Amino acid sequence: MIAFGNGGSATGLALCGRVSWPFKRDRHPISAITLVGDLAVVTCVSNDFGYVSVFERQIQALTEAGDVVVGLTTSGTSENVVRGLSSARARGARIIALTGASGLVRDASEFVLAVPSSSIAHIQEVHLLIIHIWFQIIDDKLASPQKSQNLVAEPS
Repeated sequence: MIAFGNGGSATGLALCGRVSWPFKRDRHPISAITLVGDLAVVTCVSNDFGYVSVFERQIQALTEAGDVVVGLTTSGTSENVVRGLSSARARGARIIALTGASGLVRDASEFVLAVPSSSIAHIQEVHLLIIHIWFQIIDDKLASPQKSQNLVAEPS
């Protein structure tokens, strides 16, 4: 899985962290990377090709057909996110976009989860909720039956 977004939409960091390692139940890790985590790459691409290319160039280097790519943009119009999603789609990746009400990344995405709001804070809150639901589903589906212990104590 590859995830990316700008500013508050960089919650792809949380997504990749918890997809890589178990959220609540023991399971095998999944390969995941965020395109905002490597400052040297972000500044190099931005300096040499412009910030609009920061995700697109990384996608070209890292994405293969069948990979899952998640782009987050509250506006749905962040040019660097749209270009990254379009590049991933051209490479045969499975594309998921988390956006706000405008959801303008539809042409670049296979699946669009558009929060029906124009409030940046509310959109980002719902994106984080969606990510936490994904964590739970992934853990439930991939947890080892023989290792079904919870890693986090549930409140009583």
